[in-house]
Order: sequence, then C-alpha cells, then structure tokens
Amino acid sequence: MRDYLRLIDGHTRGRRCDVTPLFADAEAFARLVADLAVPFADADLDYVAGIDALGFILGTAVALYLKVGFIPIRKEGKLPVPVEHVEFVDYSGQKKGLELRVAAIRRDSRVLLVDEWIETGTQALAALELLERAGARVASVVAINIDDNEATRTLCQRYQCHSVWRDMEEDRAFPCDRDVEEIVPEPNVFLYKIQPVRPEMLSDRPTADEDRIVDEHFAYLRRLTEAGVVLLAGRTLNTDPGAFGIVILAPHTEEAARQVMHDDPAVRGRVMRAELYPFRIALLGSLPPPG
Repeated sequence: MRDYLRLIDGHTRGRRCDVTPLFADAEAFARLVADLAVPFADADLDYVAGIDALGFILGTAVALYLKVGFIPIRKEGKLPVPVEHVEFVDYSGQKKGLELRVAAIRRDSRVLLVDEWIETGTQALAALELLERAGARVASVVAINIDDNEATRTLCQRYQCHSVWRDMEEDRAFPCDRDVEEIVPEPNVFLYKIQPVRPEMLSDRPTADEDRIVDEHFAYLRRLTEAGVVLLAGRTLNTDPGAFGIVILAPHTEEAARQVMHDDPAVRGRVMRAELYPFRIALLGSLPPPG
C-alpha cells in the first residue's frame, strides 16, 4: 500500500486537499515521484511539462528522475516574452489563462504533462492545447489524482492518463478520499435564482444593451456547463413580474458558487438580480433535451 498518500491533508476548507505535507517528507516525496515517473522510463520522452504552480514542483522532480528537460506552463501574464495563450474555465468556475513561451519546445517532441491534482480536466486540456499548438506529441498526463467525473473522462478518453491515487486500487481508502462524507461538507450543490431588474424586459422588447448582456450571460453559462460546473440552467416561460430563472451548479465551495453568480454577465451588468441558495438534489430523472 502506498502509505505515503496518508500525508495528504484532507481536513481542509472546501474540497481541495493539501498535498504539501507529502512534499515536505523527503522519503515520501521520492516515492511519489518514482511512482509517477517509472511507467514512462522507457517512453523515449524529450520533455516533462508542468502546470503552474504545484505542477512545477512535481514536474521538475519527474523530469530530473527521467533525465529530460522541464517545460513550465505559466499562468497568464507571468512570462515577459512572446507567448502562446489559451483561456479556460477552471474547477471553481473562474475564467483563467495559461501561457507557453513561443518556440519553447522542438516540434514533434514527446512530452509528458504533469499536474498535482486534476478536478475537471479543463486546465489540463488547456495546457495540452498549448503543447499541441507548439507541435508536441503528448505521451501521457499524470497527476497524484484525477477526479472521476464526466469532464475528466473526456480527458482520459483523448489521452493516456495515470494517477497514483485512482490507478492504485489498494490506495483508495485513506483520509483524503473525497467520497468520505465527513471530509466533504454537504451540500456541495448550489442554486442561484435570477430575475430581471426591469420586469418589462420580458414582456416588451429588451434594449440593445439588455439584449447584448443576455447573450453574454448565455455564453457564460454554456462555458461553465462544458466545464462541468453548471448542471442545469433555465427560466420560466411566463413574462409577468414573477418570472425567474435558475442556475444549478456544483462548485467546490460556497465562495466559488457565489463568485460564479457575481461573475454572471447578467448580474454584473445589473440586468438581473440574483440570490444564492444551498441546494440538495433528492431525485433526478432523465431530462428532456434543451429546446
């Protein structure tokens, strides 16, 4: 059993585990690096790439173990040189960006991508897009853990993925398992209700600004749905002042849910007012297709 995984602290705020105690133990850290790297010892790699920030720690160590170069994939705005840039929506529902130095790698290089923890796969997919745009051939994606959800399954269908947590079945029962109820506070689903600030917007023709902001609102929710943050969004079909819409989302914390609501262009642009509620799904049937 990989007992070093017990050093990961699961008693944290929200749903993120703290892996830094594992890094602080020299023997445990060395064993973790070996478990991540050994499956690729004969993979004929040219580089290991790591994602800012904890992916730098693991990625550098794995690169040294495999005796190949390390490629840092930075958060946007950090590199003082020409870059390739890609945007994505992360596990908390926030829009972010990653950057790679132009010509950082040779074309047709084989690259192993390393991150510390993959929740929804959107950040990893953004990093992979940068690598492939630069002409790299991706050998695999590795992390301490890759959460099992629809979004990460898409990642693992497209790329070979390896994690020491989920791939080593005997190591799944230890204090940071996020299926354990006492570590993951309930509820972890939230609902925000939105209503037009100007009720006449629904019964009369909306203004040009309202029309533009509602389009931005829809595009925002669509991005979050694709990222696995929004579960359902819709509105009532009446046009009187009682009309409302709902957005059901599953971020990792209430703070993240509130940030998603405040960042909604319809709320930020003061076209809609919004209220956030904790929400628990009791029954869930098959939903009809959007129409």
